Amino acid sequence: MSEKEQYYPTGDYKCDFISYYPYQKVGIKAGKSEIGVSVNKDQTSTGSFSSSDFLVASQKNIITSTAPVDLNYKHIFLQNKNKTEIKWKR
Repeated sequence: MSEKEQYYPTGDYKCDFISYYPYQKVGIKAGKSEIGVSVNKDQTSTGSFSSSDFLVASQKNIITSTAPVDLNYKHIFLQNKNKTEIKWKR
């Protein structure tokens, strides 16, 4: 995170913002539109489950200003554990 305030370009521009969590030292590379992410195969502990979370937020066509940009994060990965019980009647 920057130590000083950062503003997007001055002038009459439209900007697109993409934000993701967790932080990765190497994010989306210039000229690309994807980022590599993975999940832990074993998600039985809180630590392994939490480190497998991936959130994304975006806003498009934001006109330049000093106003904050609202980013609403969405969970991209979901673990769903279902138990199905089948009972047969005769």
